Amino acid sequence: SFRDVSKKLAPCVTKGCDLKEVMRAAIIQGLPPEAKTRYDLVKELGRGATGVICKARDNELKEIIALKILREELAGHPEALRRFRAEAKNARRLSHVNIVKIIDVGEELGRNYIAMELIEGTDLKKRLAEVKTGLALDEMLNISGQVCEGLAAAHDAGVMHLDIKPANIMITKTNRVKITDFGLAQMMEQESREGTLGVDGVEGTPLYMSPEQFQGLAIDHRADIYSLGIVLHEMAMGRPPFVEGDIAHHHLHSRPRPLTGRAPERYAAIVARCLEKKPEDRWQSVREILDELGKIDASEGTVNKAG
Repeated sequence: SFRDVSKKLAPCVTKGCDLKEVMRAAIIQGLPPEAKTRYDLVKELGRGATGVICKARDNELKEIIALKILREELAGHPEALRRFRAEAKNARRLSHVNIVKIIDVGEELGRNYIAMELIEGTDLKKRLAEVKTGLALDEMLNISGQVCEGLAAAHDAGVMHLDIKPANIMITKTNRVKITDFGLAQMMEQESREGTLGVDGVEGTPLYMSPEQFQGLAIDHRADIYSLGIVLHEMAMGRPPFVEGDIAHHHLHSRPRPLTGRAPERYAAIVARCLEKKPEDRWQSVREILDELGKIDASEGTVNKAG
C-alpha cells in the first residue's frame, strides 16, 4: 500500500538503502494477487495525472510490457477512476497498428491497472522539443498520416479520443506512430444520448481543445479533428497556434498564424479546415484528411529543417 510509504522510507534515510527498490516494493505490494503473480515490475517509467507507468515482465505472455497503475490517492476519486476505467474500456476494444494495444485490465481489491504494449521510443511532444522550429515535410507527412489512420479506426469503432495532443502520440524506434491515453474517450452513441460530457462540460488539454469543448456543448468526432489540426499546425510551426493570453478566447474567436513558408499549400489548407470554429465547417471525417494528405508530394519541400 502507498499509505505508509513515508514510514517505509524513514529507515532508509538513516541506513542508506535503495529508495527506488523500496518504492518498487511498495507498488508491488499494492497490486492485487493476480497482478503480483502475473507481473514483475522492472522499473518506473513515469507518472501521469492518474497513474504510475512501469516497465514490467508479463510472466504469462513471457514478454516485457508497460503497466499503468492508478495512483492510490486517486482510488477514491470518482472522476479519476472514471477516466482510468474509460481508458481501459475504450482502448481495449480498439485493435489497430496505430493505437497502443491493451493487453489486460485488472480492477481487483480496489487496485486498478492496465497492461499495455511497451513502446520503445519517444513521443511527439519530446520530438518537437528536440527540433524546436518544426519538422521536415517528410516527417510531418509520415506522422500525420499514421495518426489519422489510428484516429479514423477509433472513430469507425464509435470512439472519440477527446485529448489528441503530442504527448499522447508515441513514436517507436522504427518510426511507427501509436495513439495512447484514451482516458477521456467516450462512446459516440453515449454522447448522442447525453448531449454534453464531463464535469461542467469541459474536459481535455486547453492548448488542443476544440471551441465546443470550451463551451460545454454537445460534441462529436469533429472535436478530435480540431485537436488534430492543432497538432498538424504545431508540427509545421514548432508550437501550437495559441499559447498566450486567453486561450479559450483564441480557440473561440482567433485565427491561427498561416503556415505560409512552413508547409505546402495543400498541407496548410488541410490544417486551416481542421481549425474552423464551427464543426460543420471542418473536415467531416478523418478519412477525408487522409485522402488529402495522400495528394501531397514529399518532394515539394518546406523551409523546416528537422534536427
